[in-house]
Amino acid sequence: MARILTLFVITLAFYAQAPLTIEGVVRDSTTGVPMEGVTIYLSQGRIDSVFAMSDSQGKFTLETKETGRLRVYPSKNGYIYARPGQKRAPARPGVWVQLSVGDHVKGLELSMAKSAVISGRILDANGNPIAGTAGNVGLMRYTYRDDGNRELGWVPGIVFPGAAGSFVRMNDRGEFRLYEVLKPVARVSGSVLIEDETGHRLPAPRTIPCRIRSRYGSENCVGSQVVPGLHQFDLQGLPPDMYLQSAKIGDRDVLAGELNITSDTTLDIVLATPGAILDGIVRTADGNVLADSAVVLVPESPYDKVLARYRSVITDSNGKYEIHGVAPGSYKLYAWPELEGFAYRNAEFMKEFEGRGKIIRIEKKDHVSVDLTAL
Repeated sequence: MARILTLFVITLAFYAQAPLTIEGVVRDSTTGVPMEGVTIYLSQGRIDSVFAMSDSQGKFTLETKETGRLRVYPSKNGYIYARPGQKRAPARPGVWVQLSVGDHVKGLELSMAKSAVISGRILDANGNPIAGTAGNVGLMRYTYRDDGNRELGWVPGIVFPGAAGSFVRMNDRGEFRLYEVLKPVARVSGSVLIEDETGHRLPAPRTIPCRIRSRYGSENCVGSQVVPGLHQFDLQGLPPDMYLQSAKIGDRDVLAGELNITSDTTLDIVLATPGAILDGIVRTADGNVLADSAVVLVPESPYDKVLARYRSVITDSNGKYEIHGVAPGSYKLYAWPELEGFAYRNAEFMKEFEGRGKIIRIEKKDHVSVDLTAL
């Protein structure tokens, strides 16, 4: 009997001393790439004394002797915790786990998203800065109550130190900064196909670049998460003889119209090859060939805002130019002795040259020769 009692006491002591463990991985919610250097906290009520750091593979291990319902959450400068599919910051970030004596939790998945920053300055009617002692700046939004009426309230999950809600004080220059604001995201799925000269279509290989760009950056055309809003197609690096033929969301043509992504979207894109070829020689007004001049092909409406349809090249030492991968359609062709960057994409800059471009019509698989006089 004494031996059994001794074994029982030893067993209890073992469980009292052996730590409980939580193992998992933290990833970027947009790319799915494991994140290194993220601090992972274990919270029980207001106590966050247990923490660990994720390694180069995004993996972490937490050890504790606490049992019960505990919250695991990640922290990293410039990022905020994100649940899969969430559109806003959660009220209490992290994942809840229930620990009992002897538990070892494995395979916990955490995600983080890049946070946004809202900054600005508050001025009075005379243009003078308003100091923080005279007020504060709040981040609020409308929600629908149970009775169907709209109500203006704080944004949940965004609480700043020393504040009761999502607001901050201005400094003595009237400046403010709201940080760790999670940008909403929309998932873009769909397909990218390549059509050959016979009309046969196959999925584009991963080596073919297809991206969409907004003020927040550039993402893959499909299989990505973007901030809702207006986007442009960014196809830099396409093979020289390839062009963007069509882009649709359902039956809606978003190549000729606006690529305005407001929610989860299915985007179907068709690239085509071979494109038409346009060549010629650029001369000065005196008839001399002009080397190193800029030749630009500008699409006419409705594709005049589609940057992927623009083409630009530089003439060789004999004034010759050659443009490949031209999509069928109407264009204006220009040549300048010198041209700064992408000035031809600027409407104000192009006003000076209105009516001075050479109008041409390109058909599928055309090879057109056009000589130009530099502007």
